[in-house]
Amino acid sequence: MNSPLPMALVLFALSACAGEDDPTPRVSWPADAFAVTGITLVTPDGARPNVSLVLSEGRVLDVVGAEGAPLPAWMPREDRVGRFVIPGLIDRHVHLSHSGATVWVGDTLEANLRATLSWGVVGVADLGGPLWLTKVRDALDAGALLGPRLAVSGPMLTAEGSHPCETVYDRALCVFVDGDGAAQAEALLDAGVNQLKVAVQDAEFSPWPTPRIDLADLAAICAAGPAAVHVGDGDDAADALAAGCDTLAHTPFGGPLSADQAALPFGEVHSTVSALAGVPRIVLDKDDLGGPRYAAVPEAVLNNWATLQARPELLLDGFAEASALWAAQAQANLGVLVMAQAPVLAGSDAGYYGVPHGAALHDELVALVNAGMSPQEALNAATVEAALALGWTDLGVLAPGARADFLTLRCDPLADIRCAQDIEEVWLHGVAWTPETLRSAPLVQAVRGLGALCLTTADCGEGLACDRVHHACVAACDTPYDDPTACDAQSFCAPSDGLGDTVEGACLPADACDWRAQDCGPTTYPQTCLPMDLDTNTCWPAGPRAQGETCSTVDPTLRCEEDHYCSPVSGVCLKLCDPEEGGDPCEVGRCRQVYASNGSSWFGLCW
Repeated sequence: MNSPLPMALVLFALSACAGEDDPTPRVSWPADAFAVTGITLVTPDGARPNVSLVLSEGRVLDVVGAEGAPLPAWMPREDRVGRFVIPGLIDRHVHLSHSGATVWVGDTLEANLRATLSWGVVGVADLGGPLWLTKVRDALDAGALLGPRLAVSGPMLTAEGSHPCETVYDRALCVFVDGDGAAQAEALLDAGVNQLKVAVQDAEFSPWPTPRIDLADLAAICAAGPAAVHVGDGDDAADALAAGCDTLAHTPFGGPLSADQAALPFGEVHSTVSALAGVPRIVLDKDDLGGPRYAAVPEAVLNNWATLQARPELLLDGFAEASALWAAQAQANLGVLVMAQAPVLAGSDAGYYGVPHGAALHDELVALVNAGMSPQEALNAATVEAALALGWTDLGVLAPGARADFLTLRCDPLADIRCAQDIEEVWLHGVAWTPETLRSAPLVQAVRGLGALCLTTADCGEGLACDRVHHACVAACDTPYDDPTACDAQSFCAPSDGLGDTVEGACLPADACDWRAQDCGPTTYPQTCLPMDLDTNTCWPAGPRAQGETCSTVDPTLRCEEDHYCSPVSGVCLKLCDPEEGGDPCEVGRCRQVYASNGSSWFGLCW
């Protein structure tokens, strides 16, 4: 990828030249300066042996080679003789709020942040996630949260019924577009996202017909602001470019990419072979889930993957086998793109099914080398070039003015790209961590108040709990679902992380729907407006279970059909009804009043 050098790199080159002509010290070192000495520094142009990095206040002050002036005797030194140093890595495509499990296993954001850092990834672009990630980004920028630098796209702009909401409407993940692409894009930009994410279609992902976004909407979205486009094949990619969208969120995988398609003037193409290889690696190849690649993966996610290994029939029929074919095609197409000198950047799609945070970016580095890049080019695609694409001029290089975020490695990544995985230390803002300590480090720096970002309830003040579905400090309540008057009219008392067996109660926000009118919509997605407490209702995905059949609110295959309620008393589906409605609204039994624990009338059920 041919890109202009960042200003920090230009300054580094100028200062290096000055050092060759002038042996006197170039700066007056501050009292807190110290040096990391004896390293081989991997730059965008190659290895530079016997280098010292001078650091102060989390930044690089200077890069001193053997030819430069000696460091002053008073300056403290951290000797790393024999170690190779690379800038911290950048993943151009992740889903930080997603766990990688195929079902909801509870919140994993805290673990995802730790895993990302422990694998040396110091910057990520989240391409498809809830808007509350902007609060995470701002906390990271302010130093209130330890984690990678973050760029946020917010929910994906997509056609109703298309990727990533093929079967279930996830309000945090999808914004539907139908002739209003510009307005929807502007609304997200006004909400503070850094970049938009738009899906053309998902013809490869779904074994049933799904809609394709109108190309006029696609053009309007990409005209509104920078946008990354989810594409399946070369035709999608060509259509995206014709609509003015030059960033492909994936290497096309739905068939061979022609040389002409690979030579199109894209601005960026994200590699994302990991997105397709994750499930086959776990399910078909029986990858060792106890191995080092999975060391930072939460136990609940590992349990999900182990279950899939043992019972692959739980996946959509043929999905693992199809994913393996897609991964092979993506790898082949990546080679075509590299041959065409397309601007490929390293992106893993971490958080998608079977794709572990942090570790997957190293899989992308291997995929890039296998596609024909040199190890140097692959590292550049995950450092300096990714940083430039995101406008992060102080990451991706180690030069005067850059953030002191780098990795010390035990072997030479330019000889073997797998050495980038052999991390001895991760330096963040000039502080050295081991991968192991990062996997247990406290991330939130202070207790916070109502509405503030949180990872756990310990991050919130007295009387508050952490809503771990939306990551905000909210009012605490005693026992989930027990007291229908515990929360205000906009929320209801529920498990703080959305899991049925969690006893910590939090007042979670609800939808403004009417259980009598059943007005959730859109009609593409079966949903039921459920009464959660006396003054609060919320939309809940419906399922296949009919009146009188056993049900569960946790297992999607046991959810009740539309307009039905899973009774916690009998454990069967019962139709919602209004006892005050005239006539007989029930086909089975009669409409009986349900009362709250304080004796107030609540809603009705047919039985």
